[in-house]
Amino acid sequence: LARQGEAVEPEPRTVEIYGIEVLDWQTSGLEYPELTVDIACGPGTYIRSIARDLGELLQTGGTLAQLIRTKSCGFDLADSITLEHLEREVAQGNIPLRNPSIALTHLPLHSLDEPEAKRWCQGQSIAIAPPASEGWVQVHSSSQFLGMGLIDQAALVPKVVLVPSPSEAIH
Repeated sequence: LARQGEAVEPEPRTVEIYGIEVLDWQTSGLEYPELTVDIACGPGTYIRSIARDLGELLQTGGTLAQLIRTKSCGFDLADSITLEHLEREVAQGNIPLRNPSIALTHLPLHSLDEPEAKRWCQGQSIAIAPPASEGWVQVHSSSQFLGMGLIDQAALVPKVVLVPSPSEAIH
């Protein structure tokens, strides 16, 4: 709408800000001062909106010159690798994978005992006591991540099942 020349008034939303740290204030050689900040926030936070709101609060106007996401969904930029590094590793027969459960830290954890884990790996739903809530969960055995499921009424329904390798099989 804004590109079509229409005024857009964004809907207010509640977000979680865990911390804002000023890292640098640059003025030298710039037409306008630039502030470098580190913001720790919850999902759904628009950093551009924080810049705009801060500019309004200071009666100066504010916009984003650069945005670097350093953490997201359990992954940290410091632990990332370049595409070139990944290509070299794959060419050498190495596949540097991270534990997929890292990306699921926002989901509740549901643990299965050994007989349940075996049934889960066969794609069977698991009867459970009536849950406090329904929805997506990450599923683990006592020793490993097994996938994602959906708690629906009194059952844990497999949606993504990761079967352990034969050396790690659940007996």
